[in-house]
Amino acid sequence: MDESDSAIVAEYERLAKECQAHFDSLHQVPSFGQSHWRSYFSVAFDSFTALWKLQKQHRDLLVQHCGLTRAQIGDVASRIGQLYLHFYHRTAQLSYLKQAMTFFDAIRARKYYSTAEETNPRQAERCQGKLFRSLARYVVVALLLQLPSAFISSLLDEMTALSEAAHDVAQEARQFISTLTEPFSAFEQLSLRLSSPSTPLNPPPESMQAVLVSAVSGQVRFSELSVDLFRMALALEHAGSDLEHHNPTKHLLYKPQAATVVSCLATMQQEAQQPTRLQLIYLATGNVPTPQASDNSSIKTSPTATHDSEDPSSSASGVYLPGRNAPQADRVTYDCLHPRDLCFAFKQPTILVLDAQSDALGFDALLDLGPSLLLFSPAAWQVHVRRSGSVFTLLLTQPVSGLVRLCRGDKPALRDLELGAGEETWERMFASASSQVVGAHMLLHDAFVVALVTRLLLVRLVLKNLKYESTNIPQMLPSLTNVELELETAVAPGLVELCQRLKL
Repeated sequence: MDESDSAIVAEYERLAKECQAHFDSLHQVPSFGQSHWRSYFSVAFDSFTALWKLQKQHRDLLVQHCGLTRAQIGDVASRIGQLYLHFYHRTAQLSYLKQAMTFFDAIRARKYYSTAEETNPRQAERCQGKLFRSLARYVVVALLLQLPSAFISSLLDEMTALSEAAHDVAQEARQFISTLTEPFSAFEQLSLRLSSPSTPLNPPPESMQAVLVSAVSGQVRFSELSVDLFRMALALEHAGSDLEHHNPTKHLLYKPQAATVVSCLATMQQEAQQPTRLQLIYLATGNVPTPQASDNSSIKTSPTATHDSEDPSSSASGVYLPGRNAPQADRVTYDCLHPRDLCFAFKQPTILVLDAQSDALGFDALLDLGPSLLLFSPAAWQVHVRRSGSVFTLLLTQPVSGLVRLCRGDKPALRDLELGAGEETWERMFASASSQVVGAHMLLHDAFVVALVTRLLLVRLVLKNLKYESTNIPQMLPSLTNVELELETAVAPGLVELCQRLKL
């Protein structure tokens, strides 16, 4: 081996050790916050990119003198894919998600983890495990990109053939897709992301920040994505790549402790470059019952409780987050997130979406602290919290599907419904109504907030038209009564047409 070849081998070995060290250090980066993660991940990304290019240019040499295997090439591709996926989670830019797909697809297409030529049983088992994890991440990327369901099914078929554990994960993914679509439409046709507004809005200097919290037990999920989290997360993204830089930065928290929610919000507020930066808080606690002090429940005070003896169950205020790990197997733990825990957050312009099936729960008192909006579901909808997700969240993200499920049940007779025509009617109503909603409140200049509020107002009008009691209709504070009255007149023909097409 000549001197130049030796230098290439030495550089490869140096980069390989450097990449491993960088990747290991990423586990110490906080899971939320924007100020520290980028430098760590960018350095790791640069090292892995250099390693990837080097092995492509000198593969034969590295195979001969370093024993480079196809599995090791797959490891580099997998970690670059994971880095791109993390960049997407931090920035909500779909271009990173598409880059992640490129690397996971390369692992699959080039069979980097193939066990066909592997004679060592232990090494073959390792390769199979790596292939399973790579396919599982590919499925997550495919779900977030809403790739065709037939393609996702082919990924899941490959997972199913690997092992019993992989089969179980594939079944979870299939159930997740089925829950999102049945009985309404194909997965790739779900209109979750926001289309470009007909009346362009001036983008704010800083994109909105969002904290999405799901504490619903028993809901269908895949990885750490529950059905409600998936719907809300995609609803806060633009469908077109030309606007992806204005997507809100999102922090998804699945069954967190109350202190974690408070810490995440505090970090967001500290890092906001402008005190007027808009933030959205989504709290989905679903059918979590108000706990009672008993032998089989353990109740924790809120993070801002004044003293340890304060009993959160004595107040009707706040939401309860079911703890992940009970101190004892026969006890259920609850964390209380009280309105006072969020007082500091409401000093910034805030939209709170409360999907707790228990009215406002005292969070309406926070509206006096600064510019804010509160959207919440009625207590009477407890019966509609199921494994398939919350009706309230469905109404805010897929309103036609939500209205059908609310009014016709989970299994409507599709032959009686004109779903396609109903979607077209809704889109016409939405385009007309959203132009009237813009500017109706000082926070209604962000495209995503305008979309959420417009959907809620139209849903309210549909349910009023169907003679629903006020206690069975979602609420918003402040109520924007004048805007709602104007919309009622403007979209009256569309309301009648929508109800006829959906047989509501």
